[in-house]
Amino acid sequence: MNPVYRLVVIGHHGMYTYGDYAQTPELALLAKGNLHRSTRRLGIVRGNLEIADNGNTYFQSQVLVSAESVPGEWRVTEDSP
Repeated sequence: MNPVYRLVVIGHHGMYTYGDYAQTPELALLAKGNLHRSTRRLGIVRGNLEIADNGNTYFQSQVLVSAESVPGEWRVTEDSP
């Protein structure tokens, strides 16, 4: 199975802390989805999409592959001036 990447808010879990799925880490920065940046750092996680018996997909085996050094270091979609 091919890995997928996702933009995440580090240290905060909830409805608006994950971006959309992307095929590369670079594309994950463009796939913000409903993610709300807040004042926390962002990271990119790699994982696999699995399909449950009921047909729902879920993101499994997440590994952090990159993270901001300070909040606001990365520019993502609507963050651009």
